Amino acid sequence: MCHLRLLAGAAGGQGPAFDRRVAAAGATCAAPAAWPAAPTVRHAGAGTSGGKAWTVKPHHIRHVLLSADQIHDRVQTLVGELAADCRGADVVLVGILRGSFIFLADLVRELYRRDVHPRIDFMTLESYGAGTESSGTVRVAKDIGMEITGCDVVVVDDILDTGRTLSFARQHLLARGARTVRTCALLDKPMRRVAPFQADYIGFTIADRFVVGYGLDYDSRYRELPHIACVTFPDLAATQ
Repeated sequence: MCHLRLLAGAAGGQGPAFDRRVAAAGATCAAPAAWPAAPTVRHAGAGTSGGKAWTVKPHHIRHVLLSADQIHDRVQTLVGELAADCRGADVVLVGILRGSFIFLADLVRELYRRDVHPRIDFMTLESYGAGTESSGTVRVAKDIGMEITGCDVVVVDDILDTGRTLSFARQHLLARGARTVRTCALLDKPMRRVAPFQADYIGFTIADRFVVGYGLDYDSRYRELPHIACVTFPDLAATQ
C-alpha cells in the first residue's frame, strides 16, 4: 500500500461541520494557481444539512491544493495497486455517495484499461446530530442493490476523516456476506480520526482543511472542479 502525503495548513472542517473551527480556515494551504474565468467568491446565502438550516459564508477557492495533473498521476498509481488486488472472478466496487462519484469513475475507467472489470454499485450513508456536529451515529440512507455474498468488495470514498463512515461501511458489507471488504479513500485527514481505522488505499494525506472539487462540495457547489481547492473565508481571515 502506497500513501502520498501532502500537508496543507491546519484547521477548518469539511462540510457544515467546519463552522466551529472556521476561524482558522484563512491560512494559506498552497501557492495560488491559475483559475478559470468563473466566480470564485460566493456571497453569503443559506443551505441545509440534515434538515437544519446553516449559513453559506462568503468565501473564495483560489488556492489549489491538488492540481488536476497531481490527481491524475496519483489515480494511475492507485489503479496499479487495485488492479493487482482485484483480479478475482467477482470483485465489486462500492462508491459512497455523493463525494466519491468522480474518483470512482476515474478508477474504474483505468481498471478497464488494465483488463479489470469489477461490478459497480453505490450506497449513501448519513451521520447526523444536533447542530452542525455529527453525533457519530452512521446509518444507511440507500443501500447497495446487488447481491455480494462471497464477493471481494472495495469501498471507495472521497475523504477518510473520523473513520466512522468507512468503518461502518466495511462492517455493514461484511454482514451482507462479502468475502472481503477493503477500503479506498481519495483524501485522508488523520488529525480528525476518532475511530481506530486505516484505509487499505489512500490517495493523499492532507491536514485538516476544508476542501472542494473533484467530487467534493460546499453547499452542493464545486463538485465539477478538475482539481481540489481550499475554501478560504476572507472576512474571517482579516480578523485574525
